[in-house]
Amino acid sequence: MTDVYEEKIWTRRYPKNYPLNIEVPSLSALDLFENSVKKGPKNAALHYFDETLSYEGLNDLSDAFAAGLSDRGIRKGDRVILQMQNIPQYLIALYGIWKIGGIAVGLNPMYKERELEFYFRDSGAKGIVTMESCFSEVRGLIGKTGLTVAITTSELDFLSRPRSLFPVLKNSQKEKISQALDLKEILTMLLGKTYPKGDLKPTDVA
Repeated sequence: MTDVYEEKIWTRRYPKNYPLNIEVPSLSALDLFENSVKKGPKNAALHYFDETLSYEGLNDLSDAFAAGLSDRGIRKGDRVILQMQNIPQYLIALYGIWKIGGIAVGLNPMYKERELEFYFRDSGAKGIVTMESCFSEVRGLIGKTGLTVAITTSELDFLSRPRSLFPVLKNSQKEKISQALDLKEILTMLLGKTYPKGDLKPTDVA
């Protein structure tokens, strides 16, 4: 007796000229993002309070971030820690890391220095993108771990309207941290700059 799954009897109900088999393309997560950029560059990629960032804008900013990481010696296979709340910079940094072939290590923004030290040593991370409000827990790891690139960002950086309009941000402050690079400054300086692509394959670690 022939197994119904071998015979695929359900295909009898397929419309005429409908393909019996579908070949799934071998794509990485970055490929999927870049396909979305091509299909709808002006479409909304994300909303942050009442701000909207398009796929084209997100792509351009992540290109700038990739260039910034590359300029600072981050290469394919290097780990970069992402320690942020749900802000646009998380995706900008994530796609930027992938574009140079780096590996993202997502960590809880509530972690203290002792916990961060463990994950730095365990992952071998060379870089971190963290909230300004979290940097006090990162400062002590400079020179103590393999950290070579520290980048900070603020939840206020992608707001064009006063924070007073958003009650959850009423106590937030933008601060300059001398031991770290500022993410928004990197993006502003390097927008439009080229960088060596990471030659990713779908099987590479993301």
